[in-house]
Amino acid sequence: MAARLAQKRTKPAASEVRTRTVLTQLEEAEQEKPFFAPFEQIQGKPPFKVSYPMITPEQARKIIVEADSDPEFHQRPVAERDANRWRNLMEAERFVWWLPNGPLCYDPDGMLLNGKSRMTGLTRQYNPQGFMVVSNVPRRFFPFFDTMRARTINDVFRISGKMPKSQTGSTVRLAMRYAEVVRGFRSPVGWQNWGMGLTDEHVDVNAFLDVHADLADMYLTADAIYKATKINISALMVWRYFQGLAWPGKECQEHITAFWQALHKGSIEGKILRDDNPAAAFREWSRESFYNRDKIRGKRELHLLLLNRYFQLFVQGDKLPKINWAHGWHMNAPYNPGGAEVALKNARAALEAA
Repeated sequence: MAARLAQKRTKPAASEVRTRTVLTQLEEAEQEKPFFAPFEQIQGKPPFKVSYPMITPEQARKIIVEADSDPEFHQRPVAERDANRWRNLMEAERFVWWLPNGPLCYDPDGMLLNGKSRMTGLTRQYNPQGFMVVSNVPRRFFPFFDTMRARTINDVFRISGKMPKSQTGSTVRLAMRYAEVVRGFRSPVGWQNWGMGLTDEHVDVNAFLDVHADLADMYLTADAIYKATKINISALMVWRYFQGLAWPGKECQEHITAFWQALHKGSIEGKILRDDNPAAAFREWSRESFYNRDKIRGKRELHLLLLNRYFQLFVQGDKLPKINWAHGWHMNAPYNPGGAEVALKNARAALEAA
């Protein structure tokens, strides 16, 4: 019996026979093909016509009305964020005229096939803008518009020779907002909404990191602290960078090192911190908030605010039995023993000199 079981089976199972008889087997010379109909290509020279008009806001309104009037054709809905992004670029004179990367396309009947977000943004400001326009585009081309992967901020970083981490883009954007507050260009209130309604251009984020390259050097330490405390990595990196600008010198570096260690280990040189130590209290609050899955709007901005606040208390030797915060609080300045005015003066001078 055992010998019979050990014999190699030569007769195929019923399921295998059924599969071979039902499904067609490709010959070796044949290739597998996806089951899609071929696209109807343009034969010969394309009928496209290229022009470079200046379009006014009033013309843009008319274009939008005409595009919405066709019952058989609709562009994708316009997102407020996208329309406002184009408006902001146009108002700041940073919208690139006649950019060949994404021309406006019209079908042979003069119907706009794309670019409705740009046209909407154009109507929300007052100056004419230059566009590259391609006319006589067959409407059957439309399903293939805007389907390729957009260039991400990490793509931009790598193209410029940087080696970004997962949090690099978020960190630089937070630093850009905080730099605006420090320089007096942004209100210190409403920080919980910094991540809403504003889209930074990749070129600007990359340029900021070029100027403030030391910001990226904080990642490894910030990542280690995050793993121990769940304090936001971007907030840690931005706080560390601006704290060094606001209070330059050896004394500040020594306090920062002690604060880092207290956050990371819950101790300084092996001595366990009391629960009312600002670093220990912040550390435990962050961990508890994370594991309780608390929903906090503007979490990275809040962590930056609290880092500024509790580093000051830590240096001053104050006690902190309980963590308090509110969305109505102003975003605060980094710490300097001479006061907030001195801290801001030092940070502004460093930013201007960069």
